[in-house]
Amino acid sequence: KHSHHYPNGPWDHFFQMYMEGAVIEGGSWFDHTLQWWEASKQHNNIIVVRYEDLKREPHATIAKLAKDLDIEADEALISKVVEQSSMEAMKEQHASKMPPNHLREGKINGYEGYFSEDQMAALDAMYMERMAKSDLKFDFGDGKMV
Repeated sequence: KHSHHYPNGPWDHFFQMYMEGAVIEGGSWFDHTLQWWEASKQHNNIIVVRYEDLKREPHATIAKLAKDLDIEADEALISKVVEQSSMEAMKEQHASKMPPNHLREGKINGYEGYFSEDQMAALDAMYMERMAKSDLKFDFGDGKMV
Protein backbone atom coordinates (compact mmCIF):
# COMPACT_ATOMS: atom_id res chain seq x y z
CA LYS A 1 0.00 0.00 0.00
CA HIS A 2 1.31 3.45 -0.89
CA SER A 3 1.67 5.93 1.94
CA HIS A 4 0.77 9.13 0.14
CA HIS A 5 -0.55 12.27 1.74
CA TYR A 6 -3.45 14.11 0.18
CA PRO A 7 -4.61 17.70 0.63
CA ASN A 8 -6.75 16.70 3.61
CA GLY A 9 -4.28 14.33 5.25
CA PRO A 10 -3.00 10.78 4.85
CA TRP A 11 -4.48 8.19 2.48
CA ASP A 12 -6.65 6.47 5.11
CA HIS A 13 -8.32 9.80 5.94
CA PHE A 14 -8.83 10.56 2.24
CA PHE A 15 -10.31 7.10 1.68
CA GLN A 16 -12.77 7.55 4.55
CA MET A 17 -13.82 10.93 3.18
CA TYR A 18 -14.26 9.35 -0.26
CA MET A 19 -16.48 6.61 1.14
CA GLU A 20 -18.60 9.29 2.85
CA GLY A 21 -18.95 11.25 -0.41
CA ALA A 22 -16.96 14.18 0.95
CA VAL A 23 -14.13 14.37 -1.59
CA ILE A 24 -15.82 15.57 -4.76
CA GLU A 25 -17.54 18.91 -4.45
CA GLY A 26 -21.27 18.34 -4.60
CA GLY A 27 -21.30 14.67 -3.58
CA SER A 28 -19.76 11.32 -4.26
CA TRP A 29 -18.05 9.97 -7.37
CA PHE A 30 -21.06 7.70 -7.82
CA ASP A 31 -23.54 10.60 -7.78
CA HIS A 32 -21.36 12.65 -10.10
CA THR A 33 -20.74 9.83 -12.59
CA LEU A 34 -24.29 8.49 -12.66
CA GLN A 35 -25.81 11.96 -13.10
CA TRP A 36 -23.60 12.63 -16.12
CA TRP A 37 -24.29 9.15 -17.51
CA GLU A 38 -28.05 9.65 -17.27
CA ALA A 39 -27.76 13.15 -18.75
CA SER A 40 -25.73 11.77 -21.66
CA LYS A 41 -28.64 9.52 -22.60
CA GLN A 42 -30.99 12.50 -22.80
CA HIS A 43 -28.69 15.06 -24.42
CA ASN A 44 -26.60 14.31 -27.48
CA ASN A 45 -24.11 17.04 -26.58
CA ILE A 46 -22.73 15.04 -23.62
CA ILE A 47 -20.16 12.39 -24.49
CA VAL A 48 -18.92 9.90 -21.91
CA VAL A 49 -15.33 8.77 -22.43
CA ARG A 50 -13.87 6.05 -20.23
CA TYR A 51 -10.25 6.36 -19.21
CA GLU A 52 -9.72 2.66 -19.85
CA ASP A 53 -10.84 3.11 -23.47
CA LEU A 54 -8.39 5.99 -23.91
CA LYS A 55 -5.56 3.87 -22.52
CA ARG A 56 -6.35 0.66 -24.44
CA GLU A 57 -7.37 2.18 -27.78
CA PRO A 58 -6.27 5.81 -27.79
CA HIS A 59 -6.41 6.36 -31.55
CA ALA A 60 -9.84 4.75 -31.98
CA THR A 61 -11.25 6.57 -28.93
CA ILE A 62 -9.96 9.98 -30.07
CA ALA A 63 -11.23 9.32 -33.61
CA LYS A 64 -14.69 8.48 -32.26
CA LEU A 65 -14.66 11.57 -30.06
CA ALA A 66 -13.69 13.77 -33.03
CA LYS A 67 -16.49 12.23 -35.11
CA ASP A 68 -19.03 12.76 -32.33
CA LEU A 69 -17.93 16.40 -32.09
CA ASP A 70 -18.05 16.88 -35.89
CA ILE A 71 -14.33 17.60 -36.01
CA GLU A 72 -12.49 16.61 -39.16
CA ALA A 73 -9.49 14.69 -37.89
CA ASP A 74 -7.01 12.86 -40.06
CA GLU A 75 -4.55 10.32 -38.66
CA ALA A 76 -1.87 13.00 -38.13
CA LEU A 77 -4.17 15.11 -35.95
CA ILE A 78 -5.41 12.09 -34.02
CA SER A 79 -1.82 11.00 -33.39
CA LYS A 80 -0.92 14.49 -32.15
CA VAL A 81 -3.88 14.54 -29.77
CA VAL A 82 -2.95 11.08 -28.46
CA GLU A 83 0.65 12.18 -27.93
CA GLN A 84 -0.22 15.51 -26.27
CA SER A 85 -2.78 13.92 -23.95
CA SER A 86 -0.46 11.16 -22.76
CA MET A 87 0.38 10.98 -19.08
CA GLU A 88 3.99 11.82 -19.85
CA ALA A 89 3.04 14.95 -21.81
CA MET A 90 0.58 16.11 -19.14
CA LYS A 91 3.17 15.66 -16.40
CA GLU A 92 5.72 17.60 -18.42
CA GLN A 93 3.35 20.42 -19.35
CA HIS A 94 1.27 20.81 -16.20
CA ALA A 95 3.06 19.31 -13.21
CA SER A 96 4.07 22.68 -11.78
CA LYS A 97 0.42 23.84 -11.88
CA MET A 98 -1.07 20.84 -10.06
CA PRO A 99 -1.03 19.73 -6.44
CA PRO A 100 1.27 16.85 -5.50
CA ASN A 101 -0.13 13.40 -6.32
CA HIS A 102 -2.72 14.83 -8.73
CA LEU A 103 -1.14 12.97 -11.64
CA ARG A 104 -0.14 9.53 -10.50
CA GLU A 105 1.04 6.78 -12.86
CA GLY A 106 -1.72 6.86 -15.42
CA LYS A 107 -2.20 3.11 -15.45
CA ILE A 108 -5.44 1.18 -15.70
CA ASN A 109 -6.19 -0.13 -12.21
CA GLY A 110 -3.40 2.06 -10.86
CA TYR A 111 -5.48 2.55 -7.75
CA GLU A 112 -4.82 -1.00 -6.58
CA GLY A 113 -1.54 -0.17 -4.86
CA TYR A 114 -3.22 2.42 -2.66
CA PHE A 115 -5.91 0.30 -1.03
CA SER A 116 -5.63 -2.17 1.82
CA GLU A 117 -7.58 -5.40 1.38
CA ASP A 118 -10.30 -4.08 3.70
CA GLN A 119 -10.53 -0.81 1.77
CA MET A 120 -10.75 -2.69 -1.54
CA ALA A 121 -13.53 -4.89 -0.19
CA ALA A 122 -15.45 -1.86 1.13
CA LEU A 123 -15.07 0.00 -2.17
CA ASP A 124 -16.08 -3.05 -4.22
CA ALA A 125 -19.20 -3.51 -2.09
CA MET A 126 -20.12 0.17 -2.42
CA TYR A 127 -19.48 0.07 -6.17
CA MET A 128 -21.71 -2.97 -6.65
CA GLU A 129 -24.48 -1.41 -4.56
CA ARG A 130 -24.38 2.05 -6.14
CA MET A 131 -23.91 0.91 -9.74
CA ALA A 132 -26.29 -2.09 -9.63
CA LYS A 133 -29.17 -0.33 -11.39
CA SER A 134 -27.03 1.44 -13.97
CA ASP A 135 -26.21 0.24 -17.45
CA LEU A 136 -22.89 2.11 -17.28
CA LYS A 137 -20.09 -0.43 -17.20
CA PHE A 138 -16.38 -0.09 -16.54
CA ASP A 139 -13.62 -2.44 -17.61
CA PHE A 140 -11.63 -3.53 -14.56
CA GLY A 141 -9.26 -5.69 -16.56
CA ASP A 142 -9.04 -9.41 -17.17
CA GLY A 143 -12.40 -9.26 -18.96
CA LYS A 144 -14.21 -8.03 -15.84
CA MET A 145 -16.88 -5.54 -16.95
CA VAL A 146 -18.93 -4.14 -14.09
